[in-house]
Amino acid sequence: MGSVAGIEKSIIAATGIPYVALHTTKLRRSFTISNLAIPWRLVRGIRDAIRFFKRYEPDVLISKGGFVSVPAVIAAWLTRVPIVSHESDLTTGLANRIALPFCTSMCTALPLSLVKGRVTSKHVFTGIPIRREFVSAKKSVVSTPCKPTLLVFGGSLGASAINTAIRAALPSLVGYRVVHICGRGNIDTNYDTPDYIQHEFVTEGIATLMQEAEVVLCRAGMTSILELLYLEKPAVLVPLGKAASRGDQLDNAKLFEDLGIFQTLREEAIATELLPKLQVARERRIESQRAIQQLGLQFSTAPILRLLVDVINSKARISGS
Repeated sequence: MGSVAGIEKSIIAATGIPYVALHTTKLRRSFTISNLAIPWRLVRGIRDAIRFFKRYEPDVLISKGGFVSVPAVIAAWLTRVPIVSHESDLTTGLANRIALPFCTSMCTALPLSLVKGRVTSKHVFTGIPIRREFVSAKKSVVSTPCKPTLLVFGGSLGASAINTAIRAALPSLVGYRVVHICGRGNIDTNYDTPDYIQHEFVTEGIATLMQEAEVVLCRAGMTSILELLYLEKPAVLVPLGKAASRGDQLDNAKLFEDLGIFQTLREEAIATELLPKLQVARERRIESQRAIQQLGLQFSTAPILRLLVDVINSKARISGS
């Protein structure tokens, strides 16, 4: 299940997995005129999801949060489909806070001791599955170029500001081979040098690029952070501020800086502070790897699959009694 016009629709279509599009809307924390349409769109999304659940009678719904999950979770509860939610971030997002009363379990990507906010009996540390390409990349032998490679990417929400900042900083990065994922339509042909390589968008192959990099500069979204942790890769995080997000990236970045794993950098300081931050990240590589290993993270599908089986079996026992 996903949104009608979201990027996930094309990604899922490429896998051959059936896709159910729900009419819904982003849950905004500040008042806007578009907020007036939220109740109607939410009801429409719930109705669409109820129709799907009644037709296919799924054994369980697994929800990853995000605004599109809200109608699916409510519809599952109304049709008595068990719900397992998953929260990747350090702090729980609005959609998963809404889902918590309805769900059977709330899985977390991080150990419960690191989770910020209220932890309930429903919370269970399962870790997060890592894509196969990351498993393969971690096992691969990386060729060493003449210059250390800096991989830069900004994510869908933060690419523009990082693009501008990193290009302004290129004269100070002459000691690096810079690989820059800048977003669709954002390649700048004015920068055409052998040591500055631009990609619009990377789906397959991002794990290889991350593994080949000596250090990474990116936003502080938890998906990227977890991939960096899996590869034990030195990184400098540039978190989105509260003006552009709910502040979760600031929390993420602070946690991993405090743990001695990653360096952090304010967006406006990239031009002046990037070079020393990169140097510190590279020099602290061994200490960072030790700190990562002490976290006891899980990157397997097994814990979540075991939980799903338990939920399905519990439902079967209740139905049979």
